[in-house]
Amino acid sequence: MEKNEFYYGFRGVWFPKGVWENKDLSAIEKVFFMEIDIWDGEEAPCYQSNDYFSELFEISKLQCTKIVKKLEEMGLIEIEYDQEGKKIKNRIIRKTEKGYYFSKGGLDKI
Repeated sequence: MEKNEFYYGFRGVWFPKGVWENKDLSAIEKVFFMEIDIWDGEEAPCYQSNDYFSELFEISKLQCTKIVKKLEEMGLIEIEYDQEGKKIKNRIIRKTEKGYYFSKGGLDKI
């Protein structure tokens, strides 16, 4: 994986109690959600692709697709596509308001 400027400033991941103890999310889904939380900041949303997540977590792209879909169905994230005609240029992942509060420890249950 290519290490960029963001990587060198990275110091770890903190899991709020509600995320850590959540029984509706598997361990990989919790880590995946917190990775989205890292990238979805005030300056820009998360543009990371399934290729990125697949390499980072050493899981298949199909598994990444399923996790993203589940997080979306749970109302924690929303997906937007930046398209040129029928071609998708970028996938934009943003935490919903519910996802934001969940990631900051404001919700113990989803």
